[in-house]
Amino acid sequence: MTDSWKNLHIVPLFPDVLIPIVSRNLVDEVGPIHEVADLFNFPLINIASRRYAWNDWLACYDLDLPADIDMLDFGHFFMALQAAKDGKGIALVPQIIFESCDNRDGLIMPLAGEFPSAGAYYLMAREEALHDQAVRLLCEWIAEEATRFAQPVPPAP
Repeated sequence: MTDSWKNLHIVPLFPDVLIPIVSRNLVDEVGPIHEVADLFNFPLINIASRRYAWNDWLACYDLDLPADIDMLDFGHFFMALQAAKDGKGIALVPQIIFESCDNRDGLIMPLAGEFPSAGAYYLMAREEALHDQAVRLLCEWIAEEATRFAQPVPPAP
């Protein structure tokens, strides 16, 4: 975080698109997911730093979170991904985190992530730091790598 935006070099990297992630085995056990309302047949996994993510994401589909839905809370995205992989429920995570996760075998994205969240990812560096070749090259590399993740991932069949 920064208190002052002056003299910062800011490069937009990609939007923060949240996607539901679930274990293929859990879907086989509980039933298929054809539409957003089908998610309510599963426990929903919540990430502590984004307490309202499910509410906001469902609102994009004109749906409310049912009052009696089973919710599991985890402190970090990677814990939520592991819980989803273990068949505990459906996690709502940033698409970029899911795509960059090495250990995602058995996890599927049952529905396309169509709505960016309120945030986005940016590269920020002090402008004077860009005079350092190592910093400048790192910033260029990060921006180039980010273009690989800007492509949408199709939902699982």
